[in-house]
Amino acid sequence: MLDAIQNELQYRFGTRGADRGEVSRGPDGQYDIGLLGRALGVTPEMMTNAGNAYDRRDFAASAPGQEAASYGLLPESGAVNKFEIGKKVREAKGVEAATKLAIGVGVDPSKLEGLGVGGISNLYRDQKEKNVNEAWTNNPQTKQEQSRYIDLQKEKLLDRKEARNLLDFNRRESSLDRKQTMDLAILSGDREMAIQQMNAELADKRMDYDRETRRMDKRDRMIAQLLSGLGALGASF
Repeated sequence: MLDAIQNELQYRFGTRGADRGEVSRGPDGQYDIGLLGRALGVTPEMMTNAGNAYDRRDFAASAPGQEAASYGLLPESGAVNKFEIGKKVREAKGVEAATKLAIGVGVDPSKLEGLGVGGISNLYRDQKEKNVNEAWTNNPQTKQEQSRYIDLQKEKLLDRKEARNLLDFNRRESSLDRKQTMDLAILSGDREMAIQQMNAELADKRMDYDRETRRMDKRDRMIAQLLSGLGALGASF
């Protein structure tokens, strides 16, 4: 009971002026408590809290306060820092605008939760680029050009295959030609060697014939000489 009476007296003769905005802070930033207020136990902290409560109500009634309230940025206690609140409101507006843009281009809303403007902007750009690529891919003219390109590549592959086949054929033909040439060269060399061998054998036979002929001629001459000598000897008798 006494506490309630004391609180009421402190309010009437101390904090009520600050709570209603009827008193202002001094050059030192403190409220003037007054002799009666001091006597009733009013402290500077009590006056500051009462003044902050008035500032919060006053700010909440203003247009900036209502805007801050729409984003859940009204302070529930302490002093009102309008600069910080304004900064947070601008950030919230930026997130809200970026979220609308991202959802508008097809970003999954669940991916945007808890992200700032930078993160949302990255998802927005990625999704927009994806949309452009899909639109280009699904465009009938693009599909026609892709089909024509694929057909052209197939023709090039066939041409390269035919070229490789022709090259392989030419290589095989060249290999066969070289083998045949080598075989002919070997045969020609064998024939020449055979001819040379035959000529050598004929030369040997001719030499043998010549030697035999000379031997027979010598024998015939010796026989002739012997007969001639016998004839001459018979004539002398």
